[in-house]
Amino acid sequence: MSRFLNRTLALGAVMVLVLPAAPVRAEQGDVVEINGVAAKAQWWRRPEGFYIEESWFEGVLGGELLSSERVEQQRVKWYSSPFFVGTRHDRPVRYRYFNLQPLIETWAPTVRGKVLRLTTPPIALTALRRSPQPWGDRLALDLSGPTPWQLSREGNTVTLMVGAEGSANLGEGTGTGNFLEALTVQKRSRQTQLRLAVKPEAVVQVATLADPPRLIVDVRNEAVPSDREIAWGEGLRYREQAVTVGNGRAFPSQTLEINLRQPGLKLRPLWNRATGMVGTVTLPLLADRTGVAAALNGGFFNVNRQLPVGPIRFEGRWLAGPVLERGAIAWNDEGLVAIERLRYQEEIRVGERVVPLAELNSGFVRTGIARYTPDWGATYQPLTDNETLIPVRLQGNVLRVGARQAGGKAGERAFSIPANGYLLVARNAGEGLAFLTEGAAVQGIARTVPPVFSELPYALGGGPCC
Repeated sequence: MSRFLNRTLALGAVMVLVLPAAPVRAEQGDVVEINGVAAKAQWWRRPEGFYIEESWFEGVLGGELLSSERVEQQRVKWYSSPFFVGTRHDRPVRYRYFNLQPLIETWAPTVRGKVLRLTTPPIALTALRRSPQPWGDRLALDLSGPTPWQLSREGNTVTLMVGAEGSANLGEGTGTGNFLEALTVQKRSRQTQLRLAVKPEAVVQVATLADPPRLIVDVRNEAVPSDREIAWGEGLRYREQAVTVGNGRAFPSQTLEINLRQPGLKLRPLWNRATGMVGTVTLPLLADRTGVAAALNGGFFNVNRQLPVGPIRFEGRWLAGPVLERGAIAWNDEGLVAIERLRYQEEIRVGERVVPLAELNSGFVRTGIARYTPDWGATYQPLTDNETLIPVRLQGNVLRVGARQAGGKAGERAFSIPANGYLLVARNAGEGLAFLTEGAAVQGIARTVPPVFSELPYALGGGPCC
């Protein structure tokens, strides 16, 4: 299981953070080299053997994680019947490690500084066979023994690296098939590279078999959904399952189940704070920057503008407001959770006049007056032509309206957002704009429907993802 459940861009993602505990003292490093090929991976050396980060077992070795009910053990498979490996977590928890000593003890493990070096026995790739299937194409690779493999994809080209040296006639008679358009085999010292040209809609899945050792490569038009549930940590479970929709078609679903009452577990909204609300970042990078144990996409953003269009609430403050009353979730650390359609209403009072506001820190544009705070960023660039920008600053203990400015053409100029106030942005605002005269004192009021969303400190919600 990857720590990152979705590798698309993330804004307003949810994180799970396990609080710090006493550090574990052990010989450790961050590179594992196998047969001369190095990969970034955390590892420990303990009296009972070597522990290596679980992503290395999956991504470099080619192992498979199966359903497991116990946190201290993980059921796995690698050219074998299922077996268990011991698990440990670092402190503070970011990675899970597998005790792979029984697997690698014959691979001459040696340590050089921060590098763990492994050398597997020479393995031969003796045959490559293709068999057409009703659902697509299957390649079978016959091996003289278990060996690492890695799968990658770039566009319509899929690359399979196998830690085995191919025989002289390898690849003859493989041909092409339903979703496999071309196959190229390159032989190297102790490695064989298969390059598969596949149709755009094709999905490639690889599995290992035992007795004799084989790699099975399936090329089909849709993935076979996994069905597994893994106890990753205390109070944290990962689940994959096939969900059937109304037309009878099944699609894969990935879920994190979190016990908010579990000591040490915290659920928090997460965003790219370095740039405010503007811009996106890949989920793995965002998670690495913040040192979380697990992360998944939870927010919504405008794809073209890369701006939020869904609510984010953090430590009792609304950082972005909801759009079109879409669904949202709010929670606290005691385990109270609310899920409901959310309406967030802001207004400002100027004397006896009430001016309703349309949006808070949102990339969703509609007629009215929107409010942008320093949480959005240091500056604001107009999202539409001919906006009117009105700064509001704290003067003493009173918020007062500043001089308005013309926004001009969208995106051409950046306007400062007051650090001790906010920026009002009027888009065809009508009479509400007339009450916001320079020097006028204003007072802000906010409420949510349902009210419980104002009582819980954290919230995240959906929006029009467009």
